[in-house]
Amino acid sequence: MQYTKVLIDLIQAARKKAPQEYKSVIKLTNPDVLTVLIGLYKQTDDNSLKDIIREAFVEADDDRIDNPQRNLADSDIVNSEQLSRADDGKEQKVNIDAIPVVASDHISF
Repeated sequence: MQYTKVLIDLIQAARKKAPQEYKSVIKLTNPDVLTVLIGLYKQTDDNSLKDIIREAFVEADDDRIDNPQRNLADSDIVNSEQLSRADDGKEQKVNIDAIPVVASDHISF
């Protein structure tokens, strides 16, 4: 996957609109950022955020949002797991609901 300027802008826009608990994992340095956005897309009721995420997937030429056969199985979802993330040198607890866990070999750069 190539990070175009448009895709970078869409991921940054999604991060701005995302709930606080997602902001620490929606980063361009996260190789699974699109997978995280799938979990957020499924969880949120914010239609403008859903539109931004859908546009990001169109820009990335990835059809997992609109193609149910490519969506992750429920067994690949982490539900309400407490994850510890280092952000700006500080350790914090992050409650992340429905973030899919997949091997990063599905993502190419």
